[in-house]
Amino acid sequence: MNKYTRSIDNQDKYFIKQGYQSAIRPGQQVMFVGQQDSINASLVWQYEVYEYASKLIRAHNLTSVMDIGCGCAMKLKKLISPICDDITGFDEDETIDFCNKYHTFGVWRSGNLEEIDAINIDRSFDLIISADVIEHMVNPDKLLDTIRRVSSSNTLILLSTPERDATRGNEDMGPPANPLHAREWNFDEAEEYVRSRGFEIIRHFRYESATSLRFQRFRNIIFRRALRMVKNLLLVASGGNKKILDGQILLLRVASLSR
Repeated sequence: MNKYTRSIDNQDKYFIKQGYQSAIRPGQQVMFVGQQDSINASLVWQYEVYEYASKLIRAHNLTSVMDIGCGCAMKLKKLISPICDDITGFDEDETIDFCNKYHTFGVWRSGNLEEIDAINIDRSFDLIISADVIEHMVNPDKLLDTIRRVSSSNTLILLSTPERDATRGNEDMGPPANPLHAREWNFDEAEEYVRSRGFEIIRHFRYESATSLRFQRFRNIIFRRALRMVKNLLLVASGGNKKILDGQILLLRVASLSR
């Protein structure tokens, strides 16, 4: 049997183009390995998402943050904890064990987002972050339902995910190259999907993630060289030395608290 169970996403369901093939890994979760390279890498990936979150906190005087899929929370520590005292992070057991052991800030909750009512929290937050989590979900509706449960009408929601056309090309029909991704959306599909689930889009933009110049300052030399190699391959494929806007950020608000 194939390692992955393959399925065809219905356009009505997740608004991905007709015929796109997703790769569903049974029991798949957002994965974390408590090793130093994973800890270092966690400070790099989606860094721009957390920079944007910190700007939102300052601009709107936000006082509480929940990070769904927080990883080992190194970006929360560096960028969010200095400006916000009320932080809650959610991820898998192993990851949250790390957070409880090494961080002196935050409240840490663990569970499996694929399960119903994974986050049993009876409160809302000013800002909810979910950085590159939704593409890992077998059922992404469960993530959006969870976000809705901990949102108020004033909550700002920061969701990021890869931009499929930028990373794989317009003709890509799946499954994702990353074996931990269930599916990936392009820019327009992501908009249609979140709107269909009762979210208002405040802002939606592309950003440079995997080819960020920030990676060149990464201390792990081996990892840095690997990233530079990937960047060069992407530049050759794109036809020049230019930014590759391979990620997308959606700033949302819940249009309807019930679905």
